[in-house]
Amino acid sequence: MDLSLVHNVLAALTPPIEGVSIENAADYSSWTIWRDGMTIKLTDDAPALAVAQGPIMAVALAVPDPSAGIQITSTSNSALNGTYAIDPTTQNKLTSIAAYVAVNQKFPAGQATLAWPDAAGVLHQGFTTSQFLALGSVIADYVTGVELARTLLSTGNLAEWPATSVTIS
Repeated sequence: MDLSLVHNVLAALTPPIEGVSIENAADYSSWTIWRDGMTIKLTDDAPALAVAQGPIMAVALAVPDPSAGIQITSTSNSALNGTYAIDPTTQNKLTSIAAYVAVNQKFPAGQATLAWPDAAGVLHQGFTTSQFLALGSVIADYVTGVELARTLLSTGNLAEWPATSVTIS
């Protein structure tokens, strides 16, 4: 676990964190946080959120790593199953092709289906136009969900990270 990510999220909360004790980074129940005169013991079911007794606060423990991508499972074509990149460059390429498909109801260059690389660069053959648009939608939903959660958490509100595994047809 990259503790610098945890530190950055905790540092953004208001009022500020006064102290953190971590006996074992992988065991969230060993984490204790002091904030605004409260002692908060995290729960075993982290990493998404831990909620304090009394005044409610959320602490982000597992900030999603954009390089990890998003796991896609297709119910109609298992060849599409994989972990797909969500970095800005990939999003831009996907958005460009998705816009073409939405306007023209077909893939560019006369392709009947489209091959798209996963996060490791392995091409997944056979995306139909509807499956490709669904891929674009779930990636956009995920990226937007991460940004919304970060905004909420940075202002001291409760939030949940979006699911990192989704299903398309």
